[in-house]
Amino acid sequence: MGFRSNIQRRVDSDMAAQTAAMHLAENTKVSSVAKWHESQEQKGVNNYKKIQKEIASEYEAAAREIALRRRRMLQELYEREQKMYNEELSAMGLCISKELD
Repeated sequence: MGFRSNIQRRVDSDMAAQTAAMHLAENTKVSSVAKWHESQEQKGVNNYKKIQKEIASEYEAAAREIALRRRRMLQELYEREQKMYNEELSAMGLCISKELD
């Protein structure tokens, strides 16, 4: 009977080792998949941050461009109005005197 029980213990031991090896392989596989998903998520977060920075940069550039355009349009308006006033004064025989420094 001792011989049979030794064989049974060996079979049980081998089955336990095989089960442990299968669990280890499965856990390794799950761990690898989890790490891959985490890396993809991190790339997504970094990509999102990069896109947000680009959008903010574009907004700033657009704001500067709008300010430049407004300034230029206002300058052109002042020049047109000044020309119009000078023409009206000229039609009445008047002019604006300018002092030189």
